[in-house]
Amino acid sequence: MMLSASELESAVARRTHELEQALAKLEEEKVALTLAVRDARAGEKQLQGALDGGRDFVWEYDCRTGVVFRSSGWMSMLGYDEGAFDSSPEHWTEIAHPGDQELAFELFRKFMEGGIEFHEAEYRLRDAAGEWRWVSSKGRIIERDATGKPVRAAGTSTDITDRKEAQEALRASKEEAERANRAKSEFLANMSHELRTPLNAVIGFANVLRKNRDGRLNDTDLTFLDRIQANGVHLLRMINDVLDIAKVEAGLMQLTFSIVRLDELISASVAQCEGQLQAGVRMRTTFPSGPMSVRADDVRLHQVILNLLSNAMKFTERGEIVVSVQCDSTGSPLSVDVRDSGIGIPMDRADAIFNSFEQAESGTARRFGGTGLGLAISRSLCEQMGFTLTVASELGSGSTFTIGFAPQPAHSS
Repeated sequence: MMLSASELESAVARRTHELEQALAKLEEEKVALTLAVRDARAGEKQLQGALDGGRDFVWEYDCRTGVVFRSSGWMSMLGYDEGAFDSSPEHWTEIAHPGDQELAFELFRKFMEGGIEFHEAEYRLRDAAGEWRWVSSKGRIIERDATGKPVRAAGTSTDITDRKEAQEALRASKEEAERANRAKSEFLANMSHELRTPLNAVIGFANVLRKNRDGRLNDTDLTFLDRIQANGVHLLRMINDVLDIAKVEAGLMQLTFSIVRLDELISASVAQCEGQLQAGVRMRTTFPSGPMSVRADDVRLHQVILNLLSNAMKFTERGEIVVSVQCDSTGSPLSVDVRDSGIGIPMDRADAIFNSFEQAESGTARRFGGTGLGLAISRSLCEQMGFTLTVASELGSGSTFTIGFAPQPAHSS
């Protein structure tokens, strides 16, 4: 059937209008698509920026090809250039910590085989600087084939190094606090015995002397007085130790510096201790002739040397205690050594003996008395004077405690 000219013209006009409407709709969709692409790219850029700026990184694993996609900041977090490793997971065995490989990768294998739905593991990876960084990895199967085998998995990996280091610092602090608490508890238990023994002696001998109404003292009474004095001095020393450590820990220990004759100070300290030596033990000094001086607090340096000599006498049943001084070529003293032939110190206790309230032996059943404060006080005093205090020892072979002096001014020799 032939259309008339007017009908044909009307049909063309109608089709033209429909095409114009379709073109307009396509243009609108084009604009919308352009805006959507722009927004998607902006969102992708924003997401990538957030991922790169944080410590969370996304990954996706294709189980069929073995290819792993990772967000761009993952490699830079470890300090490697992008593309330093291929996209397979096997290269992680090269930088994974040996102690973590078996557990982490066995878990990952089961995950990839579909044995478990969710994967979570913490492990260490070696960064480009050779340091170990802790990583927390979490993943989930997101696609399976018709047989139920995993096709794709995705998840996140997070740098948790700071958290792990904080946890380790907290654990170490907790252990140190518990150690200090145990040491103080042992100190209080030991102090109960240490204070009661001399106090009982003082009270007992004083009661005996009270019975001497006529006031005449015989040799036995004089012996009792000597014991009262010795026990009183012992009590005073323990009380002074407790007061000194309290000052040291509170930062209230005041020092007065002057030029101290080291040779005279050592000789006086040795003379003060010689009368307390056990039978079979001798004490001697060995140092260059002539005056030797250091800048120090003379009272506190004397206290340190007496503490070291007292410590040596306590743990030396036979042999000798030697105090020696090492000097430089100008005669300025470099160090003082107090060496004994006593029982020595176990290597694992060499540092602990400088802690407050501790001795090489711990517990209430230890063989040797004392507060366990002398060496802690001595090291603190040395450090405040600019010196060092160290020990070299071997169990059964004696000990050598060394006071190391700072370089002395030229006029102090």
